Amino acid sequence: MTKSNTARKVDAPIVSVDGLVHIGKATFSRTDAVNVIVDNLNAMSQDQETIGNMGQTNIDRIITNGKYDLAIEASFDTTANYKKWKRQAKDLPQIYVLANQRLSEMRNIAANAKIAKRLVKDNPELGNFGSQKILNTCKKDDAFKSINAKRKSPIKKATPKAAKKFTEVSIAKATLALVKEHKLDIQKLIELLTTK
Repeated sequence: MTKSNTARKVDAPIVSVDGLVHIGKATFSRTDAVNVIVDNLNAMSQDQETIGNMGQTNIDRIITNGKYDLAIEASFDTTANYKKWKRQAKDLPQIYVLANQRLSEMRNIAANAKIAKRLVKDNPELGNFGSQKILNTCKKDDAFKSINAKRKSPIKKATPKAAKKFTEVSIAKATLALVKEHKLDIQKLIELLTTK
């Protein structure tokens, strides 16, 4: 498997050839990954209404949502197919389908998680605001990097290379190249090879 261009700034997602969502070493179905995002969206909505200062918790939820959504996209061969699935899947929770803009912001925040966590640590109230304000604040940091969210061509399944067959000639050529590269004494090498 190769890393997705979409997710190159985030260490978790990798392009999936099996249609599953991979986050680190963990594997999820798309439905399970969507459920994590939905649970976080609902929790953030409820917390903003009931609790005054949930900054640290919310930034963790935002980063998790961004990583999971990047990983869901990476489970498709192209960005277009991911968007098509999101439009046409009938069993997706409405809150997930309607959160396109917020999830796009969360993906960029996840790609810049260190900046976001530092900003919220310095100003915990920032985490109480929506992802748009947090992202706009992150963008002011010189280290901020926006992610490229489009993979146009399908990822091809990697085929393992055939094992290289070694011969006396290929080994001799490789050895001579190493001797030249490291400026070794060829005579001493021959003595060592012929000594029992």
